[in-house]
Amino acid sequence: MKDIIYSLLTAVIGIIAIYASLNIISSYFCKKNFKHLCHLGDITAKVGAILGILYTIYLILPYTGINGTTLSTIKKVIIFSSISTLTWYSVILTEKLIRESMERKHSAILATGLTVTITKIIILSVGILIALESIGIEITPIITTLGIGGLAVALALQDILANLFSGIMLVVSKDIGPGDFIKIDEETQGFIEDISLRNTTIKRAFDGATVIIPNSKVVNASVVNFKKGTDGSYGLAIPVGVSYDSDLKKVRELTLQVAKEVVSEVEDADKTFEPILRFEEFGDSAINFKVLFKSKTLLGRFIIKDKFIEKLKEKFNKEGIEIPYPKHDVYIKQMPRE
Repeated sequence: MKDIIYSLLTAVIGIIAIYASLNIISSYFCKKNFKHLCHLGDITAKVGAILGILYTIYLILPYTGINGTTLSTIKKVIIFSSISTLTWYSVILTEKLIRESMERKHSAILATGLTVTITKIIILSVGILIALESIGIEITPIITTLGIGGLAVALALQDILANLFSGIMLVVSKDIGPGDFIKIDEETQGFIEDISLRNTTIKRAFDGATVIIPNSKVVNASVVNFKKGTDGSYGLAIPVGVSYDSDLKKVRELTLQVAKEVVSEVEDADKTFEPILRFEEFGDSAINFKVLFKSKTLLGRFIIKDKFIEKLKEKFNKEGIEIPYPKHDVYIKQMPRE
C-alpha cells in the first residue's frame, strides 16, 4: 500500500512541477513578445497532463494484480501513447518556433509553408518509427517496404514531385520568397504570399486576386523580382514611342518636364532622383525610348506610371506629337494582263 501511495505522490509532484515550469516559461515568452510562443503553456499543460496520467497508470500497474500478456500489452500501449503524444507536441512546438524565427529574423527559407510542412513530416515519421520500435515492432521491413513503394509512387506522381522539388529549389536558392513583389507576365504580378508543397501563391496588387501557380512553372518562367536597390528605392522604366516625324529634342524636353511634375506630385516618388530619358531603338512604327523613375514604395510605382501616362498623353496631344500605333504600308502592284 505504501508503494502505491509513494507512486501516486511522485506522479502528483511531477505534474505540479511541470505546470509550474510551464507557467514560468509561458510568462517569459509573453513578456518578451513572442507572439507564437506566448500561449505555448496552454498546449504544453495539456500534454503534461496526458503524460502525467499515463505515467501514473504505469507506476500503479504492478499493484493492480494484472500479470502476463495483459500487463505487457498495457505497458506497450502506454509507451506508444507517450511517444505519440511527445511527437505531436514536437510538431506543434517546431512549427511555432519556425513561425517565430521567421517573423523575427525575416528568413526567406523559414518563411514558407513548404519548410514547415517538410519539417512536420520528418518529425512525424521519426516519431512513429521510434514509437513502433519501442513496443517491439521491427521497423527495418517497414522502411524497406516504404523505399520500394516510394519508387512506384514517384513514377505515378511525377508532376507532384516536380512541383515539390521545384518548391525546394525556390526556397533554398532564396531568389524569391514570401513578401517579394514579382512579375511573371502582365496578368501575374504581385506579392508572394507562400511557397507550399505544390504551388506558389501570389496576391495581385491591382485587384487583390490570389493567383496559384505550380512551382515547376515558376522555376521555368522568366521572373522579375522587384527588390529594393542599394539606395532603398524601387526602379521604374516606362516605355514610350513617338512618330518618326517628331522633333526628338522637343520630345525629350516635354517628356522630362512631365516626369518632373509627376515626381513632385506623387508622395511616394523618390524626390532625390531626377527622371532620366533614354532613346532605345528605331522601332517598326515608332522611335522608342524609356523614362526612368525611382519610387520609395512598390505601390508608388503604379501611381507614378498611372500619372505619367495620363499627363504625357495630354501634353503630346497639346503639342501635336504623335504616339503611333503599329501600322504597315501595303503596296499593291498591278500585274500585266496576258
